[in-house]
Amino acid sequence: RVHTAGDAYAGYLDEVRFSKTARYTSNFTAPTTAFESDINTVLLLHFDGSDGGTTITDSAAKQITANGNVANARGTNLGTTYQYAESFTSTGTTSWTAPAGVTSVEYLVVGGGGGGGSASGAEAGGGGAGQFQTGTLSVTPGQSYTVTVGAGGSGSSNTSNKGSTGASSVFSSITSTGGGGGGSQGSADGASGASGGGGGYQNGTGGSATSASTGNDGGDSEDSGSNTAGGGGGGSGGAGENGSTDGDGHGGDGGAGTSSSITGTATLYAGGGGGGTYTNGASATGGAGAAGGGNGGAALGSGVSAGGNATANTGSGGGGGASFT
Repeated sequence: RVHTAGDAYAGYLDEVRFSKTARYTSNFTAPTTAFESDINTVLLLHFDGSDGGTTITDSAAKQITANGNVANARGTNLGTTYQYAESFTSTGTTSWTAPAGVTSVEYLVVGGGGGGGSASGAEAGGGGAGQFQTGTLSVTPGQSYTVTVGAGGSGSSNTSNKGSTGASSVFSSITSTGGGGGGSQGSADGASGASGGGGGYQNGTGGSATSASTGNDGGDSEDSGSNTAGGGGGGSGGAGENGSTDGDGHGGDGGAGTSSSITGTATLYAGGGGGGTYTNGASATGGAGAAGGGNGGAALGSGVSAGGNATANTGSGGGGGASFT
């Protein structure tokens, strides 16, 4: 249409949004609050600048220089950038397509935590944490990127085998490996992994971290004769504690995890599982899991409690003493 002076708009515009999908397909009530940017937003103008201003900023920080008599009417909050988080929490492989206009993303990729070990009296190592990686990655709008959510390792189902190592998680070129399994009665040393599993049974050695920059070693088990305490699994923020560090027959605590606020809420990820313990003394205390890691099991004489599972989608290790057969 040809613009003429006679049909020019004279008035105020408060909110203008261009979308790549139909927003309103039936009768609706007019909104009374500011629009928010989402995946289908192409352009969003709040017109919240100073009166008489001739530079208008959309929510994606694009600059629009006004021509003619277009100007901001009122407000002070130009330049706001809106963000949204997309999470993948189901194990397996899928893909993610970069939306139009998106050329860079912040990522958090955590591998599966290792499973806890087993022993006849719960004195087994905690599982090590999966690898924790975060950063910024350049992407191309419209291009698909591989996403794999790695499963946590299973706790050992018998005293002969270590806990299972966690599986790797992937986003595009970023791969975070899984944590090592905890040591068991018949295989006492913790497994190596992103963070190592704790040592189990009698004097088992904690597993090594395969990358010192993003993981830590598991703790060693301790045997004093009547009391045996498994080592805690290594965490992304610290090494697993050795057995009996907090007292004779006390399982080693899991290594510390790492906090991220990428979802908008500060959350701890990738902590080690606590080591299990056996004692003939007055009390038996399994090591504490960190950042959602499972607590270690405990056996006092013939009474045995199993090690706990890690919290799902944290990449933390399972507690030692997963089973007793």
